[in-house]
Amino acid sequence: MSGVSAKSGAMSDMALGRGLPEGMVGVPLLSDAGPVRLAIVAHEKPGDGEHPCVILRETLDARIFLGAVLDAAARVIQWVEVWVQDVDGLADAVTEFRDAMNNARLDERFAQRAAAATEFDKSRDAGSPAQSPSIVCGFEKTHPQPIFVNRSTLEVVRPIEKGSNGAWVLCTDDAALANAGLPAYSSTLHRYLYVRELKDQTVFVPVTRGAPTNTHTVGPDEAINPRGELAAINLGGGLMGVRPYEPLSLESYVDQVGGFSPGGEGDGGSGGMLTLGRGGKAGRLLERLHLKLRLIADLVSLVRGEIAATQTPMLNVTASSFGVRAGQTAWGLPSLWSTYAVLRHSGDAIEVTLPGSDLSYFVSSGLQGPTVYAPGSAGSTGGAGTLQIRQVKSEDAGVVVEATLRSQERLFLQAGETLALRVPVGGVRLDLYAIVEPGRAGGGGGEIRLRTVPQKLSEREAGQLKAAEGVMMPGVMFRTIALTSSPCDLFSLGVLAIRTLLVDGKQTLAVALDELQSLVSALAADHDPSVPLGLRVRGIIEDAKGSSQLAALGPQRLTADAWEPRQALEVVTPEVWGDVIAMMVRCMVGSGPDAACRDFGDARGGMLHRVFDRMSEDVRDLVVRTRMMVVGDVQSNREVSAIVGKYLAGVGAVPARR
Repeated sequence: MSGVSAKSGAMSDMALGRGLPEGMVGVPLLSDAGPVRLAIVAHEKPGDGEHPCVILRETLDARIFLGAVLDAAARVIQWVEVWVQDVDGLADAVTEFRDAMNNARLDERFAQRAAAATEFDKSRDAGSPAQSPSIVCGFEKTHPQPIFVNRSTLEVVRPIEKGSNGAWVLCTDDAALANAGLPAYSSTLHRYLYVRELKDQTVFVPVTRGAPTNTHTVGPDEAINPRGELAAINLGGGLMGVRPYEPLSLESYVDQVGGFSPGGEGDGGSGGMLTLGRGGKAGRLLERLHLKLRLIADLVSLVRGEIAATQTPMLNVTASSFGVRAGQTAWGLPSLWSTYAVLRHSGDAIEVTLPGSDLSYFVSSGLQGPTVYAPGSAGSTGGAGTLQIRQVKSEDAGVVVEATLRSQERLFLQAGETLALRVPVGGVRLDLYAIVEPGRAGGGGGEIRLRTVPQKLSEREAGQLKAAEGVMMPGVMFRTIALTSSPCDLFSLGVLAIRTLLVDGKQTLAVALDELQSLVSALAADHDPSVPLGLRVRGIIEDAKGSSQLAALGPQRLTADAWEPRQALEVVTPEVWGDVIAMMVRCMVGSGPDAACRDFGDARGGMLHRVFDRMSEDVRDLVVRTRMMVVGDVQSNREVSAIVGKYLAGVGAVPARR
């Protein structure tokens, strides 16, 4: 939580009721009139240098405040998150991401995600969890005035220019910015405030990090906050959105369902469960499996729904991407059966088009850093080598170069991978983008055959490349471009399933993931497409030689109760547990013939969400099967009884012996 004080950050773990916590007040954000108000929660007496408002976290392009919908008596109707667009986080994004982004695109993304949040029911799968509706505040697409809060009075302030009494607003007028010698709004990441009514006489206030200044600019402290009494809520007049606040983290909920204490030790408790311990250890084991599978079904539905709505992968899915909400329950009903997962973070991927070509790919901001939930092989590698151009062709779509790249390094490249090359010709360096040709991949050797994608080059540049045919050009820099898409998110969901089902106080996520990968390798080595994957998994874990796999990947990992692996397997049944493991195996993208996707770019344009179909089918089938094991299917039992009754009525009494 960048830039958040300990006092503010602690709110994320606080159990919030229907009243504001002691020492907190609600600062009306939009209007203090009317019976219902949207407010930001603030400390009555903030510490020195501390922002008075409670900041929950910061993302790539937003700062999220704790808010509340209040009635006239200041009672909380609903706790919410107030999202305020803040582009300064982009300064720390990877260059490739930052160079492809601008203010116009940021605004489009923010509006698109707000629309996806408010219209989730239109894109979510049938049977997926009903989400708490987001609140439309009116600034999802239209920029508001900058918003500050007075540190002493805790009143909202919308600054004005005292000479003209005109409001400071975000300048999105490229022509006005150009007249002042400042960067355009639409094509850069720089932002300025101005007074629209003053026209050519206005000064401009830079509100983003590193924004250029000149004689037409004045700093924000001088123009808006000369006495330092104001704290910015929305300094730059960024777009805003309001979402439900879910304080319970996914991992805390998973541990609660498993009966684990926060420290990882088990207490075996059954609070909030249907069985309430009446079924003993076996009943608790089955119910915990069912509840965890329901949670995984929620996660798949949420990610699939977001990607279906945006047709952009998320590329940042981790356990922290989700929260858990407890629904309203009637008296006597188990609380854990009314919970459902919610999406806390939207994806941060954007689509990038290779310069001069029609080839595009997705890239994430890189702010998340290395994580066990992200596929490591989806990253970028590079080096230097000698390029020899074989042929230069002019096609309708552009210039194509066929060449061979040789390097002293071993080139572990696959056919179809994309390379970015910086080629020195004619005293300049050209950026070319090439595809590794089938049958001529590196395979660990030092030579690969390339064919560049068609690119629009000038006649001079094309001529220089043509003149370089056959020439050995050393020192050519190259790097791989990871053509990643929604299969990356499928892998992340698979790791989340491992975290949910196979991590306990004795086994970490890293160890559980490694054990599953070892099982994947064993399955690939003895692949038999005529035998269902679940049966092949059973063949390994039920075998006497597979005791180590069962110890690491068995259902005893579901619960804090002490179980011998084979006894737990008997309760869950090998049939069900084999299919549970098979579901996770299919999520290991590119790992072998059983994987649902052959690589991390294996998704069709316009149908990126379809890569989750098999996992969705698998987990929903398992939810139904385990529900019957926990509570029985009363309706099915009645139908069977009715059929048997009709049969007996038709044949009469048991026939006498002859």
